[in-house]
Amino acid sequence: MPTRRPEIKIAPDISELLLHSKALRPLTSEQKEELTRISKYDVSTYSEEDVRAEIIDPVIRILGYAKETYFSTQREKHLKVADGDLFIDYRMTLWSQAFWVIEAKKVKRKQLKFTSAELQQALLYAVHPEIDAALVVLCDGRVFEVYDRDESVTQPAARVEVKNLPEQFHVLQALLGPWQAWFFQKRRALRVASRVLQLEMTPGRIDEFSDAMQRRVQDARAKVYDNWRKVKPSTDENAQWRNELKKASIKDIVATEFFSSQTAAGLSFVAKCLVEKAKPGAFELMYAMFPDNPENLNDHYVAQALRTLIEFETSGCESNWMPAWLSAHQRGTNVEAPIKKLISLSLTAFETAPEFRAVLQFAACARRLTKISMAFIPTLAQLGHLHHQHVRHFFDEFDYIQFMSSPEGHNLRQLDVHAYLLTERFVYECADNQRGRFNLNRAHTLLRDSWNTERHLLGDGAEYWRSLDGRGLDGEIQPTEHSWVDYDSLGHIVLCVLKDIPKWREYVLSNHRNDVQQVAACGSWAASEILGVSKGVQVPRLSDTDSAKRFFDGDIGLFKALRDAYWNRKPRT
Repeated sequence: MPTRRPEIKIAPDISELLLHSKALRPLTSEQKEELTRISKYDVSTYSEEDVRAEIIDPVIRILGYAKETYFSTQREKHLKVADGDLFIDYRMTLWSQAFWVIEAKKVKRKQLKFTSAELQQALLYAVHPEIDAALVVLCDGRVFEVYDRDESVTQPAARVEVKNLPEQFHVLQALLGPWQAWFFQKRRALRVASRVLQLEMTPGRIDEFSDAMQRRVQDARAKVYDNWRKVKPSTDENAQWRNELKKASIKDIVATEFFSSQTAAGLSFVAKCLVEKAKPGAFELMYAMFPDNPENLNDHYVAQALRTLIEFETSGCESNWMPAWLSAHQRGTNVEAPIKKLISLSLTAFETAPEFRAVLQFAACARRLTKISMAFIPTLAQLGHLHHQHVRHFFDEFDYIQFMSSPEGHNLRQLDVHAYLLTERFVYECADNQRGRFNLNRAHTLLRDSWNTERHLLGDGAEYWRSLDGRGLDGEIQPTEHSWVDYDSLGHIVLCVLKDIPKWREYVLSNHRNDVQQVAACGSWAASEILGVSKGVQVPRLSDTDSAKRFFDGDIGLFKALRDAYWNRKPRT
């Protein structure tokens, strides 16, 4: 007799699974020991009360239900049916809503099977308007049977004998765990809608039903945000991130937090964290931020490093070491000179530090190339959807990442990830293995190759913008297409750091006014604010020659080609 092949899940099924279920929570060693102990009980003489206390109660606790939590239990719930009274053994609630019920039964038969009368009694509880639970569970101390009343009341959806609890507890978890039951209820709503729609015979009714559902979704949005605020106060949004940062090493913080965009408060917190971790002499911190030879970095990296130096100076600390490219630093002095040097480099696109400039130029180009690739290759844009499904399925539902997760958001984060990896490879390719130095000639060759590839892929830009539609990259705040093309993103970010620190705001205004004006001429509102330019007043743009020199080492043809392509957002006629 041929064996039946297992059902093959196709992509849409997997997507539904990931978005509408949760990964099972691993059991602790104590929970496993308790399940083993329960599985060995001789329940032949147990009363119904014994079954509740010794079997059902601990199983419910291990599933994750407890009083005074969001996932609670209610025992001996009183229900009215006409002029009669009913008392349900248990109902399990999520946010005070009942999603499943369980009835305890005394062991009174040899056959390991519940009678129709016993199931009918439980079903009567489940269909009561105050309950309306799809899942009905019976337990007599020897077996748990779970019925999905919307699907079948003749065959259980799941059946686990108590003696097998240690090995088969996951079967109960998959249906009855707090989050699983909640997601089951949502799938139940989809099943009901699907069943109704399958019987529709007027095409227009489909659109009307869709509109009605959409109105309900929109009406629920405010309630959803209110629910989130109740379970996750706004003051706690970054608490987990801050706690993890405090435990991380200097090296790990530099390798991760320095490469992504941060708020002013975020930059400040990272800086304070690093200063607190710095040992006397601060060599570990300074060398992690400023190695002798160029390593992976981008505009955000420079801004965070500068903010950390400023915090270091504010705290009155001294550093015994600085790299030669940043300062002719003397042992046992403060860090004011390196701060001034880094400001000067940042406001002039690192013109006097060509090795580091090449890395920054490539990092910006790598991000632009990544976005071009995601526009032209649909499969790459699917990565955001896959990451979103992963978060939905595996991460704690109360985790802040759940609130922030979306396919579009993950696609935007992929720009950071791929730009980082490409820049890492670029730095590796430019390392001179024999002398351990950065090979600037090789860097310029690779950089020019990348620019020419970008120019070739873009053409006049019209196809790029058309292809970008619907890729989930529309909500990007960072001006990827213009960074290091006709917009000085590095200068802008650094001035965003300095403008809120009176001492350094005054310093750049007094000592780098011309540089700040150049950054303003590239479109920076932070530069205009420091210069006192009124809002709404347009600062004259840099000339093509100056822009080409600032961003593309003087190649005016390349500058014009990329600038024009990235501004060509009008579709072809």
